[in-house]
Amino acid sequence: MIERQNDKYNAINPAIGFLISLTSTVAINQFNYVLDCPSIYPKNIIESNQTYHYWRFRNFLISFFHASLTGFGSLLCVLLNPTLLTDVIDTYSYWGYLLTSFSLGYFVYDTIEMLRYVEKKGTFELVLHHFMVMGCFSNTIFYNRFIGLNMIALLIELSNIFLHFRQLLLLSNYSKHSRLYHINSIINMILFIIIRGLCMYWIWYMLLFNLERLPLITKMTGLISMTGISVTTIILFKRIFKSDFGQLSKPNSIDHKFSKAIASSDDDFTQ
Repeated sequence: MIERQNDKYNAINPAIGFLISLTSTVAINQFNYVLDCPSIYPKNIIESNQTYHYWRFRNFLISFFHASLTGFGSLLCVLLNPTLLTDVIDTYSYWGYLLTSFSLGYFVYDTIEMLRYVEKKGTFELVLHHFMVMGCFSNTIFYNRFIGLNMIALLIELSNIFLHFRQLLLLSNYSKHSRLYHINSIINMILFIIIRGLCMYWIWYMLLFNLERLPLITKMTGLISMTGISVTTIILFKRIFKSDFGQLSKPNSIDHKFSKAIASSDDDFTQ
């Protein structure tokens, strides 16, 4: 059944929303321990016997699962209730609210995880990005509004599925000359431009168009967050384009392949 615009009859109490976020953080953390099984890791990571390499692969695998769940989840919410795309402030979606609460928990978990390696290249920018996203999602949970904006933002995760898969290929020592990597790179770049580009444009448009309807704290959070996220998106696009479609270097020797893959993946921060 399509949810009615401005229907707050089934609105979830903000305390429940934040409790769902906390539960999500704890559950994902427990899932992290489940993934501590050596059999799921590529041979090169096992042979490296480096804690950071294990952690990075596991972190991107969890991000891949999150992107798949929230990307298709937000798409389903929008298909069931297209008004989320036009009245991004007051249109209420029960499932959209739950998805926002779950996703906030993921970003809290991921931020805590990344703070362990904040000195690594690109991590600081990603931590800042996460804080901005958490601020926006917290506004939705507290006010029971702005769900449309969040669903548009989570549609970007459809693009991130291929972005995270790209990182998993790099960490698995796949050559950039391989067919699988090449196909994923093309799909990743196309979806990056189309999905991320259109979603970012629409969020900016709807944010500025509805600026006077927003509470001051939400207005400031939205403008600051979108500015920061836009900057990191441009940087990310340039890094990936240069890495995947710049002048390809000659294949590296086997001894240096894995270290180059780790360095290459460190150069890219993803949402």
